[in-house]
Amino acid sequence: MKITKKSMMSGETTTLDVNVEAHELLDYVDMMTDYVLIFRKATKEERIFMFTGITPKEYKKLNKEIKK
Repeated sequence: MKITKKSMMSGETTTLDVNVEAHELLDYVDMMTDYVLIFRKATKEERIFMFTGITPKEYKKLNKEIKK
């Protein structure tokens, strides 16, 4: 499913194809499910994007800066 989010890090808007199902997205929007349990098929980077808008590229850059 294509998801568009604004990054909390850069402020840029990006669309990613994320491995989520419609019912998972609806549960997330409605917060009917513990956020840790939804998006089970999504990668860690896809989950981070869903919650923060931070792209996998930005996440890698942020990780490098934190580890300095």
